[in-house]
Amino acid sequence: MIREIAGEYGFDPYLIMGIIKVESSFREQSRSRVGAQGLMQIMPKTGRYMKCHRSIWEPEHNIRCGCEVLKRYLAKYDGNLVYGLTAYNAGPGNVNKRARANELPFNFAYAQKVLKWRNLFRKNGCM
Repeated sequence: MIREIAGEYGFDPYLIMGIIKVESSFREQSRSRVGAQGLMQIMPKTGRYMKCHRSIWEPEHNIRCGCEVLKRYLAKYDGNLVYGLTAYNAGPGNVNKRARANELPFNFAYAQKVLKWRNLFRKNGCM
């Protein structure tokens, strides 16, 4: 399912797996302390904005919603994976100032974790 959905959005499936690992450790019913939900930890407000809040707990729908969110952030930051990932994690309002100054985002460690997992999944053929 991850491979199929990632392909529809033009993403490396291992990148999406890396996000899911960092966000929820592949636990479908995961909920963060701030209210993010599901595999890709979609915030309810973001889900409503993206019109994907009704079935956010369904894994396929959650992954599609997460990919759509990531796609928008990557477009906002001209494909820059670090800024796109950190905006996915903390929201673009928390990343914009650093992106304009071409500085590392405060949550750069999040991007590092996602990319580390992406590389491990790819290296070990996890798919």
